[in-house]
This record gives sequence, C-alpha cells and structure tokens, in this order.
Amino acid sequence: MNHPDTTSEFFERDKNDTKKIWCNVCMESYIPDLTSQKRHLGKQKHLNNITKKKENIQAYLSFPDFTPLSRASMIWSHLTVMRNLSYNLSDFIGKYFPHMFKDSQAATKTQLYRQKVQKIVNMVLVPYIENICQKYMKNICSLMIDGSRY
Repeated sequence: MNHPDTTSEFFERDKNDTKKIWCNVCMESYIPDLTSQKRHLGKQKHLNNITKKKENIQAYLSFPDFTPLSRASMIWSHLTVMRNLSYNLSDFIGKYFPHMFKDSQAATKTQLYRQKVQKIVNMVLVPYIENICQKYMKNICSLMIDGSRY
C-alpha cells in the first residue's frame, strides 16, 4: 500500500477520523494513500484554493490600513525581517531615503532607526502576521522572529 506524505505542508492526519488524511488548504479529508494524495494535489480546486490564500495574504501584506508614511516604515521593517538584514542598517538607510526619493513625501519624511524598526517588528508586524496565519493559513503556518540581529 502506498502511504501518504503527512509531512507535507498541506496534509495532516484527520483529527476526527484517524483512517483519513486532512488537506489544510481545501479543508476536507479523504482516504490516505499516495495515489489519492497526488490526485488531490493536481485537482483544480486545490490549486485555486492555494492561489486564493496567496492573494489574500499578499493583499493583507500591502498594509491597506496604514498611512503612506506608516506604510513606508512597515514595508522597510518587513523587508528587514524577510531578508534577514541587520536592524543597524536602518540607522543609515533612513538618512538616504530623502535623497534617493526626492519626489516622494513619504520617503522624505520617513525616519528609520534600529529601535523603531525593532518595535515595529515586535509590536506591529508579529501580531499582524500572526493574525494572517490564524485567519488564512489555519494550522499550516509558523512564525519565528529573531530580535537579536544587531
């Protein structure tokens, strides 16, 4: 018998029926064998659900609820985390934004310092992204932030 890949990011054992496997993307269970799993992964419904979840997350990460000035700080802080940049870089890059983007009011007024970026990450981004994970990803998301990057 072909056994399913329960280590996949999409699948886990069904909590209600241990003889079945649960797809976290489609929110449905089915008989657990490798053939069924591969068939499910190729279904248009599964692919559409993945696309919808990605679009929802991208829309959420556009920070629609923030002013342009706040959005600039949020995007820089998000980039710092995603690219594993040192928070110290913010002490310098913030001084160059007004010279680099003279036609942008948000860039000329944005002030970035490592302490500000660290606070944005810990007090705004982490809860914001945790909310995304809970709302859209259900049980297939984990979040780790390293606050020691100086």
